[in-house]
Amino acid sequence: METASLVILLIVFALGAAWLALPFLRGRDVSVSREADRHQELVNRYARVVAALRDLEEDHTTGKVGDEAYEAEKARLSAQGVSLLEALDKQGWLPVAQQQAQGQARPGAANGTGSAAERALDEALEAAIARYASVKAKG
Repeated sequence: METASLVILLIVFALGAAWLALPFLRGRDVSVSREADRHQELVNRYARVVAALRDLEEDHTTGKVGDEAYEAEKARLSAQGVSLLEALDKQGWLPVAQQQAQGQARPGAANGTGSAAERALDEALEAAIARYASVKAKG
């Protein structure tokens, strides 16, 4: 009886170990994973650019950044944002268009009820999108 119990115990253990190892043995679709990682990387970089534009606007408003430095940095960040929007658009991943299509725009953004920083951010984003659209229309 001890041998039969030992065999049953080993079988149950082997089945349990196989069940736990199955997700690791299957792996994941690498192409889908890389595409999702690339998308997330672009979205994160775009979010950082938007945050940097917001911070720059705040620093300019408080007088920490002069007019010339502000204009130069704003142009650089806007160009970077446009290139990221182009990359997202090229892949069909443009989050702003998706949000607008689904009616999920930020509350207060469109109707001007947000804070001054939000309005400044919206203006910077609108300017970047307008530049992107004009560049895309030209060719």
